[in-house]
Amino acid sequence: MRHFFTLILTCTAGLLSAQNLQITDGSGNVLNGTTQTHTGLSTDSEVIADGYYVHNTSGAAMGVRCKREEISVVANTENNVCWALCSSDYTAGAMPVLIAPGGSININSGDSINAFYLHYKPDGFAGVSLFKVTFYNPSVASDTAVVYVQFDVALSVTDVASKALTVNAYPNPANNFINIDIENLGSKSTLRIVDALGITVKTATLNGDANVKFNTSDLRAGVYFYSLMTNDKVILTRRMVITR
Repeated sequence: MRHFFTLILTCTAGLLSAQNLQITDGSGNVLNGTTQTHTGLSTDSEVIADGYYVHNTSGAAMGVRCKREEISVVANTENNVCWALCSSDYTAGAMPVLIAPGGSININSGDSINAFYLHYKPDGFAGVSLFKVTFYNPSVASDTAVVYVQFDVALSVTDVASKALTVNAYPNPANNFINIDIENLGSKSTLRIVDALGITVKTATLNGDANVKFNTSDLRAGVYFYSLMTNDKVILTRRMVITR
């Protein structure tokens, strides 16, 4: 008899600690613990992660909240999260852990809800950013489900400003310096050099046509990109290499 009650208690404890939240995609595939990648270009105004369904597998209704954590995010990009409400935009690193505003969303037993959005704004920067997203019941610690959301943003290599715009960088590959000639630039612009992670390493302000000479002796060998920006928009991005 003692063993019988022990077995009942063990089973009951297992049920109480069971995970009662499940994340799925639109096809019903379970996403708990997986990494989901969303792609875009550095010139995109934003890349949106959506199409995630949060399912209550328990036998009772529960209130569910959402938390976004930055794992590794490209500098100078912005993001916001929506669940019950949408948060403000935050620059990478300004809010490493963010609980979506508006409190809990009630999900009935057996029901799913599609109310999650993670907005990622490249702001001209390329690279891979990784976030951890947790859905949880504040009243029951075991009612938790996690998915990792990754944004893989590539640099745009399309000139969208003017076909007459001429940009030439030399020597390329560079060693201790690089010259960048710009012709037919009709407005005030910014020229910046970023590394492969999207981190800005050099900048210059331009007023029309220009020749800019950057000292690159302090930069490590590798692949870099130079971007021309007008009105806070990237209008051209090209590749450069530094050798040692």
